[in-house]
Amino acid sequence: MFTRTTQSQVPRAPATSARHATRTVVAALGLVTAFAGLEHGVGELTQPSTDPGSLFIESWPHVAAFEPLGGEPAMTLIPDLRVSGVVTILFSLALGWWAVRARARRRDGWLLLGLSVVLLLVGGGFGPPLLGLLLGYAMLRAVPSRPLARPPGTARRALGRRWRQLLVLTVSSFLALFPGMVLLRWWTGIDGSWLPALLTPAAFTALVLTLVAALAHDRTAGTSPEVER
Repeated sequence: MFTRTTQSQVPRAPATSARHATRTVVAALGLVTAFAGLEHGVGELTQPSTDPGSLFIESWPHVAAFEPLGGEPAMTLIPDLRVSGVVTILFSLALGWWAVRARARRRDGWLLLGLSVVLLLVGGGFGPPLLGLLLGYAMLRAVPSRPLARPPGTARRALGRRWRQLLVLTVSSFLALFPGMVLLRWWTGIDGSWLPALLTPAAFTALVLTLVAALAHDRTAGTSPEVER
């Protein structure tokens, strides 16, 4: 007579939906991460092919334009700066490519986490790997293991509707750090060494808010994909 509709019967948008906010955010910020990692790799590639003599290095030492960024510090387990640069470039490209093609599956999230850890260890700096780790974690969170226990609240829905604006703010903040700081020093000669201390926490705060908003949008809009392993 009457058919009971269970929570598992509620239709959900497929994981490949272009309206999936988390996928869009991960793709956009994955490209930003790859761009920042490439910058580290190119800097290391232009240095002599020698053992840095330390775990910690600078990707752009003695380059005035990079002084506001502290010469772009990094760490590497590879005892050759040029080789470190090549490996950093390759893993940066791999991370960016995978972030763009990710489909909100658990293995995509885990691979982003793994690529970010490798990027940290081969000379990709500290900011890009941290950014990649957060994106990988967000991708894992985008694949819920069970349906929502209760309807999302008003605040969560309101935050979810702002994910696009927050994404623009986040991308702008990271681009203000690089290449913004480098171009500012190069074109004007202004020593804005104090600016990264303001821009860095602002960029990562905007990043966290963007990821939370994107996840909230997907959950509240019912666009979270089914678990796919």
